[in-house]
Amino acid sequence: MSHEDPLVRPDGCLDAALQLLDRQLVDSEGRLAGKVDDVELTEADDELRVTGILVGVPAWLPRTGPRQGPWWLEWWRRLGVTRADRTTPGRIGIERVAELVQEVRLDRERDGIVQLAPGEEEHTGDSRHRLGDLLESSVTGADGDALGHVLDVRMAPAGELSSGRVHAVGLVVGRVGRPGSLMGYERSEDQGPAVLAALVHRIHRDTTYLPMERVARIDWDERVVHLADERS
Repeated sequence: MSHEDPLVRPDGCLDAALQLLDRQLVDSEGRLAGKVDDVELTEADDELRVTGILVGVPAWLPRTGPRQGPWWLEWWRRLGVTRADRTTPGRIGIERVAELVQEVRLDRERDGIVQLAPGEEEHTGDSRHRLGDLLESSVTGADGDALGHVLDVRMAPAGELSSGRVHAVGLVVGRVGRPGSLMGYERSEDQGPAVLAALVHRIHRDTTYLPMERVARIDWDERVVHLADERS
């Protein structure tokens, strides 16, 4: 894989499924505060921005897939029918992130840092979505051809999560694999061991990177990313 290959993540970027999902959350006192079960994305100013971290079973269950997710979420709701917020995930505002290293470090103690994510009726103009709903979405070319599905979402600037300016700059799209399942082997020359890296590179020879400028629209309900005509 050449250093010119766009799949190789450039400095200043992060691949959200690989580097953010399922990371441990650590508070300002070094105590475990949970893990990143999903990521809140908000459409604003023609960008898809990271605005929050979603935590808890109601955040994680939908990631099991568009078919299994709703079933598991309904099962979870029935376990606690007296709680109206049973299927509402917890939310930590992205401004509370102090640093992203091997874990996500927060800028305050864990007590009270998690709030209930707002419901649809509480949204004020901007459209909020989940990273998990974009991952594995089908990608369709302007001619209607199926190009694969979303394996990861590349974000930038990587070191400024708390600023609210981190936004999607591109999609990693492929026909095989699941989001984050290959641990970056398909995106780095330096990942080892070399034999396994070579095998993964071959398996992912059709995996590609698409800048967000190529995206015409995202159908969140149908989980389809529609690409614009490159000639337009």
